[in-house]
This record gives sequence, C-alpha cells and structure tokens, in this order.
Amino acid sequence: MPGLLLRIINEGLWKKRKIRTGEIVEFEKFEDFVTGMPPEGLGENPEMLKNLCRDDEEAMRALQKELGKELGNPGGVNNPDGRKGKKNQGYNITLIKDPQRGTKSDYLLARLKRDAPDIAEDYFKGKFPSVRQAAIAAEIVKVPTALEQVLKLLPKLPKEEIKEVQSKLSEMI
Repeated sequence: MPGLLLRIINEGLWKKRKIRTGEIVEFEKFEDFVTGMPPEGLGENPEMLKNLCRDDEEAMRALQKELGKELGNPGGVNNPDGRKGKKNQGYNITLIKDPQRGTKSDYLLARLKRDAPDIAEDYFKGKFPSVRQAAIAAEIVKVPTALEQVLKLLPKLPKEEIKEVQSKLSEMI
C-alpha cells in the first residue's frame, strides 16, 4: 500500500482521473480525494493512511507533505488515540477545540511550513530524521538543558533524596 500511495501522490494521479463509469473526476485537495466516497475517492480517513504508511519513511513524508495541516490534531472527542484521562482533555498545549494545535508531528509540520518553510523543505528532502528534529532546528521545539531537567525534577523528590543530591553535588564541586 505505501508504494501505491507514493505513486498516486508523486504522479498526481489523485488530481484528475477517469473512473469506471467513464466520468472524469477532479480533486483540488488530496484530503478530498482520500475522504471522497468510491468510485470517485478512496472513502478513507487520512489517519488510516498514515497508519498504513508509518513504516515507510518515503511514503510517510509524501503523505505528510500532501496533507500537512489538514490532518490537525487526532485527539478527538473520546480520546481515540488511546490517551488516558478525561474526555476532551486535549494535549498539553491546548484543548481539542482548536484542531490546528497540539504536540503531535502534524502540528509541528504545520508550524514548520508556516514559520520555517526552508527547514520544512529540508525535512521533506530527508535532511532531518524526524519532524521533531526539524522543529528543533527551527527553534519551534525547545530542548531543555540537563540543568533545566534536574531543576524541574528536584521538587518532586523526597527530602532524603534531595539531601543525597546535595551531598553528591558538594563532592563534585
């Protein structure tokens, strides 16, 4: 399936084609082709295509490039992505109310395309191993330093362990 999908995308076969009835069908957006009912479209959910292509890096990049922002945040009403917690809890950035925000790669890709198109293009060319790495290069994702990570965890430690950390730090200095 990834190979076939890659050919459909790369050759633009989804844009205009003749169906079995002899009728010519045209789509302006790839998502319309994916969600359109057969025989005109595939009659599928874009997330399902992503799942089918997740092990094929080239197909996944092509799919992400075509769908980009259109995929939005898959965290829908009943947490279909398996997260535990309250209904409509949302990702840590925002609630589900705005599907163009979140912490998923689709959100990062949309931000890259909008805020750093040159880095987004490098990502699509394979110069970055992941959307996250490209987002780090574009300074959209901030990677905390080791000190920041320690300082964040320190208040969560029991008092005995904090004393042990203080002792080890004293030895090191």
